[in-house]
Amino acid sequence: MICNDDNSTEDSRNPSEVPCQRSDSNRIEITLPDGQTHSINLGRERTDWIQDLVKEFRKASRQNQAWQRIASGGRVKLCHSGVIVYYSRSMREIHLGARPCKMWDCRDCGSNKASRRLEHFLGIITELYSDGGSLSFAEVIVQDKSELDKLRCRVRTNAHGKRASYFTAYRGSMLSILATANISGRKEPASMTRLSLPEAISKLVGLLSMPLERPEVSPWDVEFRYRPFTESADWRLPKFSKSSDWQAVATASCARIPHDVAQEMGYELGTKIRPDDGRSVEEFVEEFGKQVNEKDDAEYRESHIREGYGQYHASRIVEVDEEDE
Repeated sequence: MICNDDNSTEDSRNPSEVPCQRSDSNRIEITLPDGQTHSINLGRERTDWIQDLVKEFRKASRQNQAWQRIASGGRVKLCHSGVIVYYSRSMREIHLGARPCKMWDCRDCGSNKASRRLEHFLGIITELYSDGGSLSFAEVIVQDKSELDKLRCRVRTNAHGKRASYFTAYRGSMLSILATANISGRKEPASMTRLSLPEAISKLVGLLSMPLERPEVSPWDVEFRYRPFTESADWRLPKFSKSSDWQAVATASCARIPHDVAQEMGYELGTKIRPDDGRSVEEFVEEFGKQVNEKDDAEYRESHIREGYGQYHASRIVEVDEEDE
């Protein structure tokens, strides 16, 4: 369903066409993945309504009953089963975090990845429309993976020729295309429709809704890490920036502490993250944190005794919290 100027909606079986009902010049209603509606006011500060929409979208994606039809039951068994150990040299602390599977078929990871893309692309298209630009939309039925690859290559070539940015989404047997220019040609996509801002937001929410529909013959069965979404280079998601020196030093499943970290913390080279003496990973990390404190306190006492300040009594405690990535 797409929004029309007369506030009416048309029935459509295409899942990417999410209802968008305009009640006034600035307020629109967006249907979320779980069927609930969310009202956004385009007259508000852009960052505010985008954050609200993304938050509701993530929640709705996780609660979507369609996950029950997924073979994994909505969550990949390996998700959060592993543990990653993080270490900060400046803070001299250790941190334990769950290891996500990062699979689109996972209720948690898929919803998080889709929400991050929604926030990223909403910022792009709202800025595009505020600068006087617009998006064009097209849908093409795809029979198999070979045809899909050729079509995506054609989209990339046409967009490059017109200096346009684009985003593609493959859901079921349909490839949907959003572009900043009309990149149609003699071959598919043969035509494109220009969208208003409310329509563009509606389309984007629908294309990113979780879980993804799969065709009977799916590229997912050919490529283990198949990407259902592609975009032009200038629209790619930014990489996570490191605001500190926290680094993943090991996974708790089978790895050992890196030599430089082990040597710095006083452990023997080859020390395992998962000990052989029956201790759990959490117990090992807690002991690791205590050893960090003891070493820091010893160095502090030694420096102060040397300078005549007397003995220093340790009081700092490192808390090791377990949180999802």
